[in-house]
Formats: sequence, structure tokens, C-alpha cells
Amino acid sequence: MIVGTIFGSLYLLGALVGWGVFTATQGAHEGNDPQTAMLLVGAGVLLALLWWILPIFASGTDATLDPDHLAPYPLKTKDIQLGQLLGGLIGLPGLATVLFSAVTALLLWRHPVSLVVYVLMIPLGLALVLTISRIISLLAIEISSIPGVKQGLIIVGFLLMMGAGPLVAGLALGLGEAWDALPSAMKVLSWTPLGAPFAVASAVYMGHWGKALLFLVLSLIYLALSWVIWTKLLNRAMSRIGEIGGTTASKQVEAGNTGIFKHFPASPRGALAARTVHMLVKDPRCNLNIIMIPAFYVLFTLFGRVSIGEESTGNPVLLAMAAVFVPALAGYVYSYLISYENSAFSMNVLAPVSGKDDRWGRAWGLLVLMGPLIIFGSLFLSWRFDNFASLPAIMGLGVGQLLCGVGLSAFVDMLISVPVPPPGGSPFKTPKQSDGFSKGLIRGLIMLVLMAFAIPGGILWIVYSSTSSPLWMWLSGAVSLLIGAIVFFIGLTVGAARYDAHSAETLQRVSQFR
Repeated sequence: MIVGTIFGSLYLLGALVGWGVFTATQGAHEGNDPQTAMLLVGAGVLLALLWWILPIFASGTDATLDPDHLAPYPLKTKDIQLGQLLGGLIGLPGLATVLFSAVTALLLWRHPVSLVVYVLMIPLGLALVLTISRIISLLAIEISSIPGVKQGLIIVGFLLMMGAGPLVAGLALGLGEAWDALPSAMKVLSWTPLGAPFAVASAVYMGHWGKALLFLVLSLIYLALSWVIWTKLLNRAMSRIGEIGGTTASKQVEAGNTGIFKHFPASPRGALAARTVHMLVKDPRCNLNIIMIPAFYVLFTLFGRVSIGEESTGNPVLLAMAAVFVPALAGYVYSYLISYENSAFSMNVLAPVSGKDDRWGRAWGLLVLMGPLIIFGSLFLSWRFDNFASLPAIMGLGVGQLLCGVGLSAFVDMLISVPVPPPGGSPFKTPKQSDGFSKGLIRGLIMLVLMAFAIPGGILWIVYSSTSSPLWMWLSGAVSLLIGAIVFFIGLTVGAARYDAHSAETLQRVSQFR
């Protein structure tokens, strides 16, 4: 949590410095520059969009100020509203909002009257933005109570976060091409809740006092209507505490229909494999691991295009990184499996399930899902990087790294349990731990060790690239598969022995994740 806040603060500081330099330079222009007026409205529109879109995907990730948590306290609706408004300005997002608004004022540093008007309008603008944001949050909570919708929003939000870099770069390029159309768009948005409060200072800057008064009146009307809607929705939410997001009626299941379990042998190992598949597909905390693998394959090609243009499809560095890193990450998911089970892992300990059945059953279930993804991902990389000649090496590295990841994790997760969100929790929320930082460093070292297993196959692939002899390419794939098989069998064997001796200790560790 502390590390994330530090890095987030550094990113915020860099963005604010960049924006501050730009606004100060732009504000140095003499006279009434239409581009400055457009930027005043555009900055407000961007701020509003961020506050109104993010709650759709982030509902439930931090429920501190949600009605369910505030219901036990003797608070009136008005008190809750004021608290939630002020709460929106606390933390990194709130600080970023206030500082961004303050830095935007540098656009007007040579126009004192417009600057004063802008500063006076900041509280009104932020109040409108946060009020509508809370309305959207309440609606999102109700909508996300539908399991399918909630999971869909989580997946979309996860993919947007993963693709933030290419998306921002693409938007920047698109913005540059559509720059001439922005003034007309901002004029239209100035009459909407998105831009009305920020258009007041823009109109004063351009000398249009009549328009400025209209924008002010319009902003007050928008705020009053939003407040009334928010009040009604909040009263409704407070009267329905416990209904939203509650358990649904159990589904009727046909007698003898055991679902995914009927496709696996009726043995401890088969049951564990089936349970692993079921958990990875059905559990909202887990299935992002499945989506993550193809998303990373796509992301590597997108980053290549963004960073170095059309030549990126043939970039050998990006190809090698994708061929090694993504399969290693897929195999490393094994180390999370017991943590996701949390206290339910006690069933295995009390049964008792042997270490051999546990290790091999989980590996079977994970490989059923990850194996095809790595194989198709290797084909995708060969196609996107226009390098089908290296397919045996790419495929061998991919499958080998997947096996290495499973084997190494089968032993490591008996030594250290990876923290995950508790059952029913948001997939983006990590349990608080006193040793979270040290465990993060250890996991990073494990990933380095894991990718080091790809070095022999990688060297042979480089030799093939230098000599163009197919023998080296096939040797690269074969060596990678051999190393993967060795690490896989040794890891599962040693992990099984460790499981038999220390499964109770593992249960104690994972049961603490809350």
C-alpha cells in the first residue's frame, strides 16, 4: 500500500510538473487567445470524465463510504452527502484533482480578473463533478449486484488498466489529428454538466460576460438537480441495506449433474484438478489470471507499435520478452491457488489429501487452461512478429517456461503464501500484511529465477538467428522443453514432500488473508 502510494505520488508529481510548464507557457500569451479558452474548458471536461467513468469499473473496490457501511451510524442523509463530498477530496485522487485544478489556473496568470473568477468557480465545479460521481457510484453499486454485469465491468476495467499505455498514446495521436475540431467540441460541452462550471472563467477571459453569467446559472441548476437526484438515490439505498448485493436464490441443479467434476476422474487428484479449473474460471478473483495471459500477448505487440512504429512487428527483443515473460507468469499463477482457497484449504488438510495428489491435481487443472493459451499465444507472436521460422523455438520456450513456472511454484508456495483478496472481496484489493514488502521482493526474485531457466534455450535461439541453421532453432525448442520437464517433475516431487510435512502451517498462513 505504501509503495503504491509512493509510486502514484511520483507519477502525479511528474504529470503536474509537465502540465504546469505547459499551462504557464500557454498563459504567457498576450491578448485573448482562443486556444487558452478552449484549454480551460477542456481541462474541466477531462477532470469530470475521469470522475464519472472510473466509478463504473471501481465500484466495490473501496466501500468505506458506501451506504452499507454508514448505515449503523446515526447519520442523516445530508451528513452523509457532505461527508462523501469531502471524502472525495481525501487521498491521492482527491489531491490530484485539487492540484490539477490549481495548476490549470496558470493559464490565466496574466489575466487577474479571469484568474479570480476561475478560482471562485473551482469549488462549484468540483462540487458538481463529485456530486454526479456519487450518483454514478450508487447506480454502479446496484448494477454490479448482478453477478454477470459486475464481472464484466471488472474484466473491462482490468483490460483498460493493462492497456493504459497504448490507449493513452493512441488517444494522444488521435487528439493531435482532431485538434482543429476541439474548439467546436468544447463550445458544445460548455453548455453541459461536463464543462459549464469551467466555461465561466473561459467566457470572462474572452470578454463574454453575458455568456459567463449564463454558464454560472446553468452550473447552479445542474448542481441543484444533481443534489436532488443524489439525495433520492441515497435515501433509497439506505432503505434497502442488505438487499443490494445479497445472495440470490440457489439454482436448481439436475440430480447427478456434477458440472465440471464429471469431466475428471473420480479420484482426489481428479477432484483437485476439477476444483482448480472451476475456481480459475468462476471465481471473480481468479479469472482475471486467465484473461491476463492473452491480454499480455496483445499488449506486447501494441507497445511495440506505439514505441517504434510499424517496424515493431519484427522487433526481436519484444518477441523474446513476450515468449519468456508471459508463459512464466502463467505458470506462476500456481503459487496463488492455495491462497485463493483461504480457509477452505482446511478440507484438503483434514481429508487428508496426500502431497502428491495435491501438487499433481492442481498442476493438471492449471495446465488444462494455461496450456492452450500459451500454445495459441506462441502462434500469435510468430504471426504478429512475422517470424514463423522461429516457431519451434518460440513454442518450446513458451511451454518450457509454463512448466518451469508450475514446478517452481509447487515448491515455493509451501514456503511462502502469496497474499490475495479474501473470498468475496474485490480482485483489486490486496490484504494488509506487515511483511508485504519483503514478500513482494521475494516474489520478484522468484520471477527472475524462473526466467533464468530460459537462458539456455534463448542462447540457442540467438545462435540460430546468427547462423540461420534450422538445427539450432529445433535445439532451442527441445532444450527449453527438457529444462521445463525437469523443473516441473522436481518441483512437484519436492513440493509434495514439503506439503506432507507442512500443510498445517500453510493452512495457518492462508487463513489469515482477510
